[in-house]
Amino acid sequence: MKNHSILKLAIYTVVCLLANTIAAQAQSQKQVTFESLLTDMVDHTLLAEYPDPPYTCKLFSSYDRASTTQWDEDTWFANQDRGQYIRFEEHYQGTEAVMMDVDGPGAVVRIWSANPRGTLRIYLDGSEVPVIEAPMKEFMTGLGSVASPLSALRGRGSNLYLPIPYAKHCKITCDKMKMFYYQINYRTYPDATSVESFTEDTLDEKADLIERTNSILQSPLPPIHAQTSINNTIEPGETAELFHVDSMGAINSIELTLKSHDIDEALRQCIIKGEFDNNQTINCPIGDFFGSAPGLNAYTSRMLSISESGLLTSRWIMPFERDGKFSLTNLTDKPVTITGLVRIAPYKWNDRSMHFHALWRAEGPIPTKPRRDWNYATIQGQGVWVGDALSIANPDKIWWGEGDEKIYVDGEKFPSHFGTGTEDYYGYGWGSTELFESPFHNQTRSDGPRNFGFTSVNRFRFLDAIPFKKSLKFDMEVWHWMDVGIYYAATSYFYAMPGATHNVPTAENPDLLVLPKLVLDIWLRKDAVEAEKLEVLAKTKTSILEVQRRGQGSEGTWSDMHHLLCKSKKPGDWVDLIVPVAKPGRREVIVYPTLSWDYGILQFYVNGEKAGEPIDTYNVKNPDRTTIPSPYSLGSFNLTETTFTLRVEVIGTHTNSRAPHYYWGLDCIVVK
Repeated sequence: MKNHSILKLAIYTVVCLLANTIAAQAQSQKQVTFESLLTDMVDHTLLAEYPDPPYTCKLFSSYDRASTTQWDEDTWFANQDRGQYIRFEEHYQGTEAVMMDVDGPGAVVRIWSANPRGTLRIYLDGSEVPVIEAPMKEFMTGLGSVASPLSALRGRGSNLYLPIPYAKHCKITCDKMKMFYYQINYRTYPDATSVESFTEDTLDEKADLIERTNSILQSPLPPIHAQTSINNTIEPGETAELFHVDSMGAINSIELTLKSHDIDEALRQCIIKGEFDNNQTINCPIGDFFGSAPGLNAYTSRMLSISESGLLTSRWIMPFERDGKFSLTNLTDKPVTITGLVRIAPYKWNDRSMHFHALWRAEGPIPTKPRRDWNYATIQGQGVWVGDALSIANPDKIWWGEGDEKIYVDGEKFPSHFGTGTEDYYGYGWGSTELFESPFHNQTRSDGPRNFGFTSVNRFRFLDAIPFKKSLKFDMEVWHWMDVGIYYAATSYFYAMPGATHNVPTAENPDLLVLPKLVLDIWLRKDAVEAEKLEVLAKTKTSILEVQRRGQGSEGTWSDMHHLLCKSKKPGDWVDLIVPVAKPGRREVIVYPTLSWDYGILQFYVNGEKAGEPIDTYNVKNPDRTTIPSPYSLGSFNLTETTFTLRVEVIGTHTNSRAPHYYWGLDCIVVK
């Protein structure tokens, strides 16, 4: 009996070894190529199955390397997210900063920058000759050899989605590295995976394929397969089943139209729920589910869209083994009518199939000081993160999104995705309020003025999807320049194997479903005349004027959130401003000049008379920041008219002032 057991164990061991060998050989035979990656990019059905071959997805970025200690606010939320590299190297063409250096097999799947410049060089498999050597700005903004949408500038953010596979190793460098922001998403495959490396000739040889891929990405997925009609009127407080399929299949697309007395309220307070194989995986306000909230904000992406007429379309593939059903709960106080179509595709469930999840978490008002990490979702189980949408309600004009994404995969102590800013994660830059749409990322709403009000952004991941075997935790820093209360609402999209769990609460929380009422509070310095609103009487040709809002890196705020910026070129440059006087007489003139790292020394004149001593506006105390100004009295003057002329002249610069040395800023003037 004992010998029989030993024999069975030996046979079992041989079978396992043989099976592992066959699996490894099969995996090694499934080659990853430039063509296969572009094919995968346009085939959304692949998202619903765990990747084969499997891979990990990680991020190189210019995040502030001072961010080391999670419980220390001063380090964990460090914000110098630029000019940070692995190392510097000397090549025959000069110094290069190394942004990425990693062993393969793998593939670069996304490169982003807020300020691409200089030359981008990509070296593969140990070669000293780059396979890509191109002006970064052209290559990443659709102006070079790769056109939109694989390469495009959107909302002041440059995005390159061209896949770059490599068999053994990848190194990426730049040669204009000062103050440079970047993110590089990349895949790493198991060692046995066969990868055909990108070559110097790939762009020319595959030009037709690249053009065809761009064309496909810009064309919405066609509606196909059998359809089920939806036509329901749902009374307040009631739940209606929209459709129910009791056999194996996959939802291929959903098209819905919502009618209500208050459509914005209905989109946030009607909860759509999806249940597959007796497991509820979708629980979300219906507007947020479609990737843009609050309200109807028209846009078109690869997976979700909202038409000008209010048609809500989802193209996520949603497979199920036994049954699938959707319902809608009306939490408003008025009836809601919902009409539409659901298309069901044939599908064969297998051991890599996963259920689709769409979950919503909201909180507000969130105090912005002290700073914190805000969790979109934490998942236990196996799956793939495929996107997210963020809705912000900001009660201030000032920028809200300095916060970095921090994504932890399979129990990581330090995140393998550590970003450089919320807008950078969503593919734009510099807090831009520009609306844009693309297959993979969109800004669908930005109310203004400036960054006040509601903002809605989303990102959908294809080649840059993030697989996880045990767990995934997605955090975003709440990092606002002002001390206010801000509202966050995030929708998380992911696929997961049956049995996966998460920490996201149900969306049916009345307190969180009510849209916040935002009132803009503009701070004005008492009795001040805003410099940026003054008439310019005359100036030198090399004095370039512009109105600048309170910028990133600033401390405090400017009166009316703006100041007058002058980009002077040299000593002797001047500007004459006409300043109103409420009542003529003997008056004291007080100016509020801004301090910064590249500012000059100023001399003021009132009606041609030298006024006060020269003022050095270089920021000596904090040379890395722009500091909101303190008052300087120019003295008392006999002002006989209802206006006077204020001249601002550059007479020099501080020895430590950075190039261009002679800029200056003026917030306001007070006449007492």
